[in-house]
Amino acid sequence: MGQNEVLALNDFYEDWRQNRFAETTLKANPFEFFCAEQFLKEYSLNDDEIVRGLVGSGDDGGIDAFYFFINKVLADDSSHVDRRSENDVDVVIMQIKETAGFSPTAIDKIGRFTDDLFDLKRTRSEYRYNYGDKLADLMSTFKAKMKGMAHANLSVDYYYVTRCDEEPDENAKRSAQELPKIAATHFRNAIVKPFNFAGALPLYEQTLVRRPSKKTLHFEKSIDTQEGWIGLVTLRTFYEFLRDDKHPEKLNESIFDDNVRGYFQNTAINTAITATLTTEHEPEFWILNNGITILTPKAYLSGDLEIRDPQIVNGLQTSRRIFDYFTSAIVKPEIDARRILVRVIQNQEPEVRDEIIRATNNQNRMPPEALISTSRLHKQIDAFFEKNGLFYDRRKGHYRDQGKPISKIVSILYLVQAVVAIMLRKPTDARGRPRDYVVKDSRRWSVFGVDDYRQVVQSELFNKYRPFDLEVYLRCVKILRRVDAFLDPLDQDNVLRRNVRFYLARYVSCAVTKNAYCPPGHLVAADVDGITDAQLYEGLEEITTIYVSQGANDEAAKNTDMSHC
Repeated sequence: MGQNEVLALNDFYEDWRQNRFAETTLKANPFEFFCAEQFLKEYSLNDDEIVRGLVGSGDDGGIDAFYFFINKVLADDSSHVDRRSENDVDVVIMQIKETAGFSPTAIDKIGRFTDDLFDLKRTRSEYRYNYGDKLADLMSTFKAKMKGMAHANLSVDYYYVTRCDEEPDENAKRSAQELPKIAATHFRNAIVKPFNFAGALPLYEQTLVRRPSKKTLHFEKSIDTQEGWIGLVTLRTFYEFLRDDKHPEKLNESIFDDNVRGYFQNTAINTAITATLTTEHEPEFWILNNGITILTPKAYLSGDLEIRDPQIVNGLQTSRRIFDYFTSAIVKPEIDARRILVRVIQNQEPEVRDEIIRATNNQNRMPPEALISTSRLHKQIDAFFEKNGLFYDRRKGHYRDQGKPISKIVSILYLVQAVVAIMLRKPTDARGRPRDYVVKDSRRWSVFGVDDYRQVVQSELFNKYRPFDLEVYLRCVKILRRVDAFLDPLDQDNVLRRNVRFYLARYVSCAVTKNAYCPPGHLVAADVDGITDAQLYEGLEEITTIYVSQGANDEAAKNTDMSHC
């Protein structure tokens, strides 16, 4: 690696720290956060999700980051597992060192952690290392979810990341070769990917991963319209279109930024797509498939169609199945004359693009949370928050990709939890069942009002479920952020922040409004920016007393008895 690349990496990282990591209240080592953000791009995690897996501390057992995904979605203790389905489980384990090189001893620690993690019967008291509470909790959650699956396709990724410009020695390589054997003792069919020795050069190259500025597409037959182009594309051509320019063996994940990312479930439709692809005598593919919809702000037809910033907004599942079909170890057809229907729509108006996204995403039944970000209210919240110095992450990763500071980005789930805890007076649900207020209609309406994109909604529902004023949403977030900033220095292992924060937010909201019900009008009139440490300490003392009496653990925080706070 040349000195210019080392300097470029250092400059990039320092710029990242000054902009993305400036003034953040997140409890995270900046370099560990930076590395996780770079190497987990394919999973499109938001900032809170990245921090959730960062476990480096004095009691980390050599592990600095641990994440596991169920069907490409980051899992936690509230994740639902359908025992009847076949689940894809991805595990990512990282060791991150800013200065040291590759140590065989450090890799051996990863091996001991792997053995503790993958032995589903082994309890915390039986672990080979005394892991910190945060990591131990994640391990327990992993074991519980794995036990709840009838069948899991387990894939494991190991990363050893360092800024040093050196190669691993033979001892380090030998230690890394032992890891697949350890995993196989517990999961015989687990896929353990090649160990990632990510020194300065791989880390630098990962910072360069960007969405392509343009792609070309060749139509076999096409029709030009005022709105764009529609035509037939061979499966092989479409596969080439999907490939990442820098890493052709990988799918270009950024091309799905405006799609419903993360919900890659094994549905009957997906199984049928695969069956169609792999059966020789099936009818022409495009006859049996709804096709692909691509949005672009600008495209030019000159022989092939040149597409600027292409975004596949419908057909994600089909696209992934086609890509997997051509990259599978068994099937690698060089010539495949079958075709797929592709629509390329040229439009730069955000409102029109959102309407197209909503209208075209109906082939696979998706959770309501996949579409709520396109409703009018969420756009209003987005604009209102930005005017007030915050960035509402309604399109997951949008502001991260723009380099906005971590400390200013608010995820949809964070807003939901703040509103549920404060306005709905249900901190228990905010802690234990927050996703219910996204995926269940009546509960979602209680937070955001009746969705304005639904075609037919009874008038009485509009009267019963009205959204709060934008100022209410902002103030709920401000209160929860104030609580988090207060708890951070008091809470070494993140336990209080995880289990008490919503009760404390509810308590202090009642204190500043001088009303036990915290009506919306009272909250808007209250001075939420003037919440004092004295108010927070008083609330924390009362809540902690109840929390301890209930057992002082995760289950206590999710128990309805805690609602007495």
